[in-house]
Amino acid sequence: MYKFAWQNLSRRKGQSSLTILITLLTVMVFVMIFAFYTNFQQGVVLSQERLGADILVLPNEASTDAYTTLYTAEPNNIYMPVEVLDSIKKVEGVALASPQLFIQTLNASCCAVDSETRIVAFDMDTDFVLQPWFDEANLDSLVDDQIIIGCNVPAYLGNRVGILGDVFRIVGTMSPTGTGMDETYFMNMDVAKRLAATNENLKEVLPNIDPQAVYSAILIKVQDGYNVADVVANIEKADMNVTIVATDEVVTNMKTQMSMIGQVMILLWMLLLVVTALALIGRFTALAQVRKKETGILRAIGGQKTDVFKLILFEACFLAGIGGLLGSILGICAVSPLIDWLQQAFTFSILALNPGLIAKSLLLGTCMAILLGGLAALYPACKSARLDPQEVIMRGEID
Repeated sequence: MYKFAWQNLSRRKGQSSLTILITLLTVMVFVMIFAFYTNFQQGVVLSQERLGADILVLPNEASTDAYTTLYTAEPNNIYMPVEVLDSIKKVEGVALASPQLFIQTLNASCCAVDSETRIVAFDMDTDFVLQPWFDEANLDSLVDDQIIIGCNVPAYLGNRVGILGDVFRIVGTMSPTGTGMDETYFMNMDVAKRLAATNENLKEVLPNIDPQAVYSAILIKVQDGYNVADVVANIEKADMNVTIVATDEVVTNMKTQMSMIGQVMILLWMLLLVVTALALIGRFTALAQVRKKETGILRAIGGQKTDVFKLILFEACFLAGIGGLLGSILGICAVSPLIDWLQQAFTFSILALNPGLIAKSLLLGTCMAILLGGLAALYPACKSARLDPQEVIMRGEID
């Protein structure tokens, strides 16, 4: 039976290829949407768990927003007076407050960072965002010539890299967070201030900035029993001329933004699915029509109705399965370009595709294609199985 089915498919290479192509395109789009949206959801959950801070304080005149600060590693040279930190520590409901200073790398040569990327300097004495990672890596602190890097920063030969004229040893790589931290370099606050004050090229990027007198951001942990919104209101009452953002609000807004995009994607895919289903039903019905005589002969030589039914259903599922597998593979390959394209217009949390998600996407796409092919061939398979063999042989393909 299966050999007979294979011979039927191989004899009609053009029709078989067209059926595979129709299924392939539908499954490819589905896998792209599924892998992207699932990855996005995982990234949001992970970033919420690992951001660490409840509130982010930025300079009031910042040329950027909280989305860019949290979810990209673009140079973000924004500054506010160091006195703001002391004022924030006095606000009711603030349990911990830790400053960060942003500087940046410059275009450089071999063995150095070759593009403009954010450097985040942190205070080891007050930091609570990176401290859990230090505990996991059994590190007490960073000495002056040491840095740690985000998980998406490329490896360097000998774990040494040149930054702003100094050579640093890479002593660790952070776990994925789904945020801009994954592409960021982290160093001691004192070292960053020295580089900002002494590197002549960096001075051109940061004119009229005294690195000893400014911070770029302040991360806040709210005391137990206090509501984040209430603490934000308390900081606003202090009138410090800063921008205050609850990180949960940023994540919620990002979820809403991407949810709308996801809904549009799913709607377009559902329309494509309907068109594909109709096309497959038409193809399998036409295929059963032109093979009436073959079906009659099969019945005449002893084939049962169930044999005819299984034959058509197997051919449909086999073709759809091939199209589904190929479409799933192409869909996975197309996810990264899709993410790059969307990130040009939107800022969102995303992780690298993991093997588990890739396997799940391939399996889901292939199974969905087989199911779609089976359902599309169900009517023509039932109709063919009910045909009278004697009448079919006499009439052939003529209705």
